[in-house]
Amino acid sequence: MDRGLLGLARMRCLAYLSCLAIAVGAGGCTLHFGGDDTGDDVGDDTCTPPPGAPQEQRNPETLQCESFGGGECLPGCPCPLLQDVPVPTWGVCGSTCEELDPTACELTAGCRAIYDDFCYTHDALCPLPDPFLGCYPTDQQGPIEGGGCTGLDSWSCSMHDDCIALHTETCSGGTCWQQFIECTDEPQPPCGADSAPPCG
Repeated sequence: MDRGLLGLARMRCLAYLSCLAIAVGAGGCTLHFGGDDTGDDVGDDTCTPPPGAPQEQRNPETLQCESFGGGECLPGCPCPLLQDVPVPTWGVCGSTCEELDPTACELTAGCRAIYDDFCYTHDALCPLPDPFLGCYPTDQQGPIEGGGCTGLDSWSCSMHDDCIALHTETCSGGTCWQQFIECTDEPQPPCGADSAPPCG
């Protein structure tokens, strides 16, 4: 073969291999070939999912944000499930509900008010400057209104935007959280007030 044609063929081959390497890298897949020193013979493509921002949701039992998800299997890349645990429907962290004061929280659909248990039930003896612990969104399956709040567990309570969740600070091993104590009905506003029945 003519040396010029041979050189051109080599250049085309190198260009093809470079394009193939770029295409495989862009797709998020890595090729593993058998026969390496580790003894692992993996002949199929495996998926290396890109890092993703995990979804943070607020646990209604502790009021702490917990992460779920983070990454995905890309099309064409066979890979195992990233997480075998179903993601709960808790409210997401960073919701606009968190910016509301107690009054606005109780009047806003999809938001629920959280109070310190002792301060809410013993207001005159409350050691905290403010018994209001925060306003958080309802569970994503809510909001539910009506039906009563007394006796509901933390998750059921979090579905209602007309229930108040009472928590108390609990610590163990240097970690503290707001432990759910009970669920109670929101106090009814006085007659004539916004969202209240008319007087008389």
